[in-house]
Amino acid sequence: MRAWTGSQRSAYICQDGRAFREGLTHMGFYADAAIQPRVARIRHREDHIIFSHHEAASRKAGPATDQMVAGIIESTLQFGPRETGAQYQVFLLSGPEDPETIHLAQPIVNDTISGSGRTAAWTRG
Repeated sequence: MRAWTGSQRSAYICQDGRAFREGLTHMGFYADAAIQPRVARIRHREDHIIFSHHEAASRKAGPATDQMVAGIIESTLQFGPRETGAQYQVFLLSGPEDPETIHLAQPIVNDTISGSGRTAAWTRG
């Protein structure tokens, strides 16, 4: 439910078990009534990650993706609104200026109007 970009890491962290379509390769972000023009490449996705200092420490000796997840855990426990001991789903993403990030010419503006005359969200719940 929050995208996080650090000096060398970009990630999306959401609730544990959240459903996503199989085969997803990229992730866009909706803000200001539009899909923003930078669409990140999904480099790694992992669900059911316990956010704890113990989990972060155990991943530091592992492969590069584990080390990056360890950094995300540590940073979000220190600076972000994450609960120690809770489980989350983590996507490691390409950064805003990474060549694997798609740059659209402009945002995709949501011009869908509800019956009440307000802008209607494309996704709900």
